[in-house]
Amino acid sequence: MRSLLLAGPAIAMTLTMMWAPPAHAVTTGELLTICNKSGDTDPSALGYCYGYVQGVTETELARGRAIGNPVFCMPKNVTTNEGVDLFKRHAGVNVSQHSVLAPVIVLKVFADAFPCKR
Repeated sequence: MRSLLLAGPAIAMTLTMMWAPPAHAVTTGELLTICNKSGDTDPSALGYCYGYVQGVTETELARGRAIGNPVFCMPKNVTTNEGVDLFKRHAGVNVSQHSVLAPVIVLKVFADAFPCKR
């Protein structure tokens, strides 16, 4: 049991190092590349892509509820997979936006797809 407890952190560190995210603010082009890798059965890229989009989504939903001015109003039944697909479609055809920080484009995509009724 003790050896298992000692091996756990080493295993986690090894898995994390297999695919490390960029050490800087991620651009739209970089996130698109990562998300496209996830289609090549790269589980770490898949996790990073989905986690990134979900993190931006949940952060904005919480911010919007807290101050009452959400950027988008996403229906509850929209899945992370659908959100990632929206991002990938948009980023795939808007190459001029690849240098823009990824959260900006994720928010734009969702604001266009799920506008709030004002």
